[in-house]
Formats: sequence, C-alpha cells, structure tokens
Amino acid sequence: MSVADQLGLTDPDHGAMAEARQSWPCWVAASPRLGVVGDLLELPDWIAAADPADADLILHELARRASCAGEDDRIAAATLAWLLKPGARLLARRLAGLAGNIDHVVAAQLWIEIRTFPCDRLRKVAANVLWNTRRGVLQELGVSKRRTKNEEMWARALRWDPLTMGDLPESGSDEDGADDVMALLDCAVAERVIDRSDRDLLVSVAVAVDGASGIAGARGGLCSTRTTDAIGAACGISGQTVRRRVRRSVHALSVAYANAVA
Repeated sequence: MSVADQLGLTDPDHGAMAEARQSWPCWVAASPRLGVVGDLLELPDWIAAADPADADLILHELARRASCAGEDDRIAAATLAWLLKPGARLLARRLAGLAGNIDHVVAAQLWIEIRTFPCDRLRKVAANVLWNTRRGVLQELGVSKRRTKNEEMWARALRWDPLTMGDLPESGSDEDGADDVMALLDCAVAERVIDRSDRDLLVSVAVAVDGASGIAGARGGLCSTRTTDAIGAACGISGQTVRRRVRRSVHALSVAYANAVA
C-alpha cells in the first residue's frame, strides 16, 4: 500500500477527502486567503503554478487548522497530507530499503508532523513537514546518525544553519548522504527556489569536487576554477558561467532554507 492508501487519501469522493471537499467553502469563508480555488481538487495545480511564498500562505493556513495547537481539525490534517503526498511518496521510495512497511511508517510520521506543526514559529510548511518526517522515520527505525563525507561537504558548501546535513540521521552508507542532498535539491526545484538545469549543474560540480582531492576554496570547493572550467567545457559553457550559476544557486538555497527549521 502507498502512503496515500495508508492515510485513506486516494478517493476524492469518499472518506476524509470527501469531507475535506465539503468543508472547503466553510474554510474559505472563515479564511478568505484560501479562496484561490473553488474546488479543493484544483488546489494542487494552483500551488504548482503559484509563487512559493503565496503557496506557503495557503499551506500554513491549513497547517494551523490541522495542528493540535491550532484548530485541531483532522480533516484539515488529511487535506494537508493529501497535498504533501507527492513528497511523502518520494520519501518512502528513497527509504524503501530500510523497512518492508516503509509506507506505513512514513504515513504515520507524516500525520504526527502535521498534527504537531508549530505554526507560531515555522513557515515553509512543505519543506519542514517532509524534512521532519524523514528525520522521524529514521529515528523510529533506529538508523545511525553518523555523518558521511557527502553530508559534511554540503553542510559546509550550502551553509544551512538549521538544515545542516549533520543534524539528519542516515542509514550508514556514503550513498545516503547523496540521497539527502538530492532530496533537498528536488524539494528546491519543486518549490522553484532553483530550476532543474541549475540543480543538475550543481550536482555535476559537487560530484566532480567529491571525486577530486586537494581542492579547497569558496563554498567547499564548488567554485574552484579547475573543476568549474572542466564542467563548463563538458557542458559547452565557460567556467565563469558555471561559477556564476553555482554561486547563484547556493545563495538561493541558503536564503530559502536558512530559517526553515528552528
């Protein structure tokens, strides 16, 4: 069963989703900012096209309704889980090797994070809920907290204070550190912090740096001339262009997620 199956969120005409659709007009009346769509089923497309800050306002209002410290509304919690199910599905797929019932574990932790979301001090609902879901799942499964080489590199390179890779448990292989990075970058692309081409370029540079020795400099070596010139030559652009795009991406990621988790 999928994460959505575990939470009963697969049929929009039955169960929690049917109740959510019925509740939507009342929620809009109580919180006019939610009135961006007439039918709840239109909301995922609206969020995908909206400015990330505007989308977060909608998610934050739902999180406030869903939180036990807010309006303690289980239907609002189901709605938020439904909106976050693509990220939860990706998370379950990435962690599939850790447990045979990973969908159940992810679904349970996702529900906990939604119901306990601290709306008074956190924004960036999607990033925080999914990130903390991953952390909670790994802790529930008793996975080691040892830092990997890739985690150390990205902690230095991206300079995220609250989202430092070392704060995250991982399953004990260097490949898992790379999975952590890709999960963050996938989230950044989905939230349009960076675009897909910049993500791919950033990954190419990081892989090149990770495979080299004796490289030091700004942003954990990501902007070293030797590496960026080589990547640029392979991509048909100048090394200077690579360095500019890497700096721009790193800055955008740092700004977007510097205060994502308190």
